Amino acid sequence: MPLATAAVDFDGQRPVSRTFNDVYYDADGPREAARVFLAPAEFAERTRDPAHTFTVGELGFGTGLNFILAAQTARCRLHFISFERHPLSPGDLSRALAPWQTEFPLVRSLIENYPAPILGWHRRLFDGSRVRLSVYFGDVRDGLEDLEQQQRRGVDAWFLDGFAPRRNAAMWRRELFDLMARLSARQASVTTFTAAGQVRRDLAAAGFDVRRVDQRPHKRHSTAGTFTGNGSRFVPPIRATVRGAGLAGTATARSLANRGISTTLLDPAGGIARGTSAIPAAVLHPRLSPLASTQAGFRLHAYAYAACRCRGLAGVSACGVLQLPGPTTDAERLRRIGMAAPVGISEYLDPVDASDRAGIVLREPGLFFPQGLTVCGRLLAEAFSDHPDIEVVASLDSGDSTQVRATGANVDGCPTLEVTGLAGQIDRFAC
Repeated sequence: MPLATAAVDFDGQRPVSRTFNDVYYDADGPREAARVFLAPAEFAERTRDPAHTFTVGELGFGTGLNFILAAQTARCRLHFISFERHPLSPGDLSRALAPWQTEFPLVRSLIENYPAPILGWHRRLFDGSRVRLSVYFGDVRDGLEDLEQQQRRGVDAWFLDGFAPRRNAAMWRRELFDLMARLSARQASVTTFTAAGQVRRDLAAAGFDVRRVDQRPHKRHSTAGTFTGNGSRFVPPIRATVRGAGLAGTATARSLANRGISTTLLDPAGGIARGTSAIPAAVLHPRLSPLASTQAGFRLHAYAYAACRCRGLAGVSACGVLQLPGPTTDAERLRRIGMAAPVGISEYLDPVDASDRAGIVLREPGLFFPQGLTVCGRLLAEAFSDHPDIEVVASLDSGDSTQVRATGANVDGCPTLEVTGLAGQIDRFAC
C-alpha cells in the first residue's frame, strides 16, 4: 500500500515539516545527533568490538541522519531498526542530506537505496552487509507490535527522535514506551532530545532509569536513561548447515555468515548452482497487481529488497526491465498496474518512449521497471557463497548444527512438506 510522503519545506539547509511545524534537525545536524543520541548512550564504546552485534531501535527515521552517524561510528555489526510514519520523498531526502555527502560516504548509498513509500518493513544492507537497516513505514505502534512478534535479539539502544511532544503527541505515548521495554536488552540505553517531564515520567514508569543531560550552550537539557528490567536475551547459533547450494541456499548462507554464524553449504553435487539455479539468464521484475492484497504487498517488498540486494553483484546487470502487453496482461491492465504502483517502482511508457528504452521499434506501450535486473543464476549464487565463513561440501560427518533446507522440490526425509515440482522451459539463442 503506497503512503503519502512527508510535506517538507526548507529553511536554508534545514528541512522543516509542514505537518508538524517543526525542524528535522538544527543547522549542525551531525554534531547535534552525536551529542544528543550517541554520546549519552556511550555508543562508540559499546560498538567498538568487530565480533559483536549491536541493535538500535529508533522512533522517527526522518532524514536518516542518526542512522548514518551510527553506522559511521560503530565498528561492530550494526542492526538499525527504525520507524517512520511520513517517509521523505527521494528528492527531499537528497536535498536534506546534501550538506554531508562528502563527510559521510554512506549518504550517497542511502539515497540510492532509499525504500519506496510502501507500508510495512523494508530491509537494506550497507558497508559490505556489516550494517543492516530495517525501517518500518507506517504507524509506530503497529511496527513495534509486529517487531515484538519477530525480533529475538533485544534492542541495545533506543533513539527517540519524533517531532516535539507538544507537536506530535502520538510518538510519545506511554504504550510505546511499554513496547520498547518488552523489546529491550538488559541495560539498554534510551536517549532523546526532549527533557519534557511527562516523557521522563512515562519512561520511568516503563522501567527506564532516566536522567537529564546538560546540553548547554546548545540547549538546556536532553534525556538519557537505562533499562532496569531483566531484558530480552538471545544467543544465536554458532554454526549452521544449509542444505542446497542454489540461489535460495547461497543467499541464506550469506545472510547467516553476515551475522557471524559459521555456515556449511551442503550439496550432493559439491558445487554451486548445479541444478535449476544454473539458469544463464533470468529477469528480475515485480509481479504487480492493480488491487491491494497481502500477497501483492509481499511481492512488492520482496522485489524492492532483491533489486537493491543483488545490484552490483557478479552476474547481475542493472539494465531495467520493460514489460509489454501479452495474452494475460493487455495494455489497459498494464496502465492500471502502473497507476497503482508506488512512485519509483514502475513507469508506464507510450510506444515512442518504450521504443527509446528498448532500442527497437515497438508498436505497443509498456511498463518499465527502472530497478529491474537481468541475472545469471550461477554467477550470482557463486557471489553469495564467496565469504570466509561459508564452506561448500558434498557430505557431512555429523548434523550437530542448525539446519536449513533449501532443496527446492526435493523434500526427502520431510514428507510433511507439501512441495511439488513445477515444470518450465528456457529458450537460448544468439543475438
